Order: sequence, then structure tokens, then C-alpha cells
Amino acid sequence: MSRDRMPLHVGDHLRETAHLTPLQYGIYMRLICHYWIHGELPRPLARKAQLVRVPEATFRFHQSAIAALFLLPDWRHPYLDKERMQHEKIKEIRKKAGSIGGTKAKVIRHLKVANAIANAIPSRVANATQHTVANAVAIREESKKEAADEGSKKAVVQPEPKLTASPYLAAVLEEKGWVRK
Repeated sequence: MSRDRMPLHVGDHLRETAHLTPLQYGIYMRLICHYWIHGELPRPLARKAQLVRVPEATFRFHQSAIAALFLLPDWRHPYLDKERMQHEKIKEIRKKAGSIGGTKAKVIRHLKVANAIANAIPSRVANATQHTVANAVAIREESKKEAADEGSKKAVVQPEPKLTASPYLAAVLEEKGWVRK
């Protein structure tokens, strides 16, 4: 997995850069692209100016507006650092899944789970879905136990509901054997 693609959350990005002029925005974009690929920016001001293809005097003039978007003195970018770490985790998960070997079915199963985990985006929606599925399963099990405890031969067991879940949750449930295909 190369670093050819950099995640860009457009809403956050536009809010963060709304105050920049078009030139400052261009300088910022070239800096974060370099940062994404290399994990850091060069220290000398002249090298930064060369990277963004503007004269050193121009870079020096706009430096304060752009530097406000980085952590100084090292010109670190916390958001990109976090995304780079996530990128490395995904890369390792996929690498492990690829090195499992064995039968074709085993490899496919592990790759499905690894890709589902790697592509999952933790969010309130995903957590709510997991919570809803867990509640539905718990309620169903509880009603089965109550019917069995009552000893009622006429207990009606509802058909298993068709639940929809995120790809990540579906992969986990299938992997654990909690759902049938």
C-alpha cells in the first residue's frame, strides 16, 4: 500500500484553511502533500520555499499564516501523523492476512475480515448498529429462555429477524459464527 492517496476530510479541511489566500492555500497543500509522503518537512526555510515552488521572500512573508496550521518548532501536523499511523496499521493487517497462506478458503476468509476491519470507520453510527444488533440478539435469547422455562408447548418462536449491519460488523458476526449465511 503506497502513500499515493492521502485522506482529506473536506469539511474539516475547508474550515481549517478558510482564512488562507489562494497562494497560502497552495503553499499549505504542497507542504501537507510532502508531509504525507515523507512524514516530516525539511527544517531550512529555503528548502520549504523550494518545495512549494515560491521565492524564499514570498514564503517568509506568508509563513506566519501557514505555520499556524502546524505544531512548531518542528512543523508537525497531528492530523496527518494520526492518519499515517492508521495507514501503517491497515498495511500491517493486510500484510499479515496475506502471509497466512494455507487453503484458498482460509486465505479468503482472513482477507475478508482484514479488509472489513481495515475499511471500517469507527463512528457513532457503527457503534449504534453494533448496540442494536447486540440488543436484538439478547432479547431473542431471553424470549427463548422464558418460553422454555414456562414449559409451554404452544410457545411461538418468532422467525429470526433479518438484521442489516455494517460490513465490519457483518464480517465479525460471521467470523464468530453468530450468523448463518
